[in-house]
Amino acid sequence: MADLTGARSNSVHVRFQVLSWGTGRGYRHSGTGYDLAMAGLTPQLNVDGNFGPLTEAGVKRLQQKANITVTGVYDEESEVVLRAVLQTMA
Repeated sequence: MADLTGARSNSVHVRFQVLSWGTGRGYRHSGTGYDLAMAGLTPQLNVDGNFGPLTEAGVKRLQQKANITVTGVYDEESEVVLRAVLQTMA
């Protein structure tokens, strides 16, 4: 896994929607779960488009490793960190 401590300074322009447990189905939601799994932050999960307990756990791991407030809610700060992690893996 990439070092997340410096990721917050990266500037990323994205269409964004705050996601939390129980968020409904949709492409953006399934993409987040897939991205978290690709970054090694969730166990293998069935990407079904729902933000459930495994996705929330992955978001919490991301937030903890990045030293940002651990809420389990996929917010803009979490998005920037995850995009930076994925860029370092490419």
